[in-house]
Amino acid sequence: MTAALGKLAFYFGAVGIVSIVAWVVAALLMAAFVCGVRRSAVCWLALAAAILGLGLAEFNSNRVSAIEIDFSEQLRAARQRAAEETEMTPGESDVSDEAEKARQAEVTEKEELAERPGAAETETPKGKETSESKEPAKPEDADDGSIDGESSGDESRYSYRQRGPVERTEGMKVAEKIPIGPGTEDQPVAKTGRTLKPREWAQANTFDRVNLFFARWTCWLAIFLVAVDYFRRFNLTFKSLLPVPLGGRLVDSLFPKTHTVLLHGPSEGMVRKYLQRAVRKGETFIYFGPEDPWAIPSLERLLFVWSLKKITCTPEDEDFDDEFLFESAWFGRYCFVAAGDGHWALAKVAGLADFLELRRATRASAPHTVNVVWELESAIPPDTLTRLANLCRETNFKLLVATAGPFSEESAACFEERWSGAHAPEKA
Repeated sequence: MTAALGKLAFYFGAVGIVSIVAWVVAALLMAAFVCGVRRSAVCWLALAAAILGLGLAEFNSNRVSAIEIDFSEQLRAARQRAAEETEMTPGESDVSDEAEKARQAEVTEKEELAERPGAAETETPKGKETSESKEPAKPEDADDGSIDGESSGDESRYSYRQRGPVERTEGMKVAEKIPIGPGTEDQPVAKTGRTLKPREWAQANTFDRVNLFFARWTCWLAIFLVAVDYFRRFNLTFKSLLPVPLGGRLVDSLFPKTHTVLLHGPSEGMVRKYLQRAVRKGETFIYFGPEDPWAIPSLERLLFVWSLKKITCTPEDEDFDDEFLFESAWFGRYCFVAAGDGHWALAKVAGLADFLELRRATRASAPHTVNVVWELESAIPPDTLTRLANLCRETNFKLLVATAGPFSEESAACFEERWSGAHAPEKA
């Protein structure tokens, strides 16, 4: 174990060790989240550690890639072998004993023939003349002006043959002559970076590849875990984080939401924030309250580039009927504020129950969740509340009742989620 740590410290240095520690910490935080520590801070800390580990691993990988291989030992051994080969004795040469004996026998035979009198004349092959029997060329034959049977008129054409072999040096210029001999040694190459022996270089690159592999996969897993935690909180009633308009049936099927919520006690602005987050998630709402909580004509959906128009209805306003209100909310065209007394609002809620009953008969559901919020002092009748609560889940509506007055246990049993004002949720 100590040797392995020593190798890591030698190959990677401080940067590589920190990168390993960072992605290991990220892996431990992700394991803690999976095992039950459902905290968004754990996911974001794991992501930060994974990004730090990947960045340091990439930086350290560039340093490892810049390491050069040190071939000094191989070059030294090669020079030693070359020196040994040049200093070999004749007995140590590569010529075999049989070849050496044959050469010596041939030399001896030639010496005996040379000592024997008249050996040169007797050994001359028949039909061939010796050099002494050849007659010298006549001077007049060389001056007759003909070469190889050609006339004297072509003397200038073939006169270059009479000059013999000529060494051609034109165009062959050597700027500097480098002496190469037995005493010449290779000059050492200047090393500008870190060098390692071939085996150590291979081990360093292996460790680097393993470190990059785990650092990259840890970063991707941390990103995936952050996305899972984000969408897990996306459909929570009051704890969604930085909502964006991504809500829809796919997200609802992967991360189910509650469809009936009771907020009993002082809300302290929770309803207003809840509706604003719902619009940012791509949803819409129908709000029943004593007055309009917003004095603006539209609510922001995505920064300042996309907004949802708000329509305020009152008992004195007859421009919008129930069909227009419910159909527009169903398709997410507008969000509505029904500001009036309890009697008028109860009639609207009863009409909404009839509208959802028809939609359930055809097995239809809204493309995006429609939030129905009741924040009036008068309570919804138990039969209407039970009917509406049963229809919300099947038609992708969500009912939130916020009241500070007394609430019966029969009515409270209709809700999947119960909150006591701004405190922790009660068990349903």
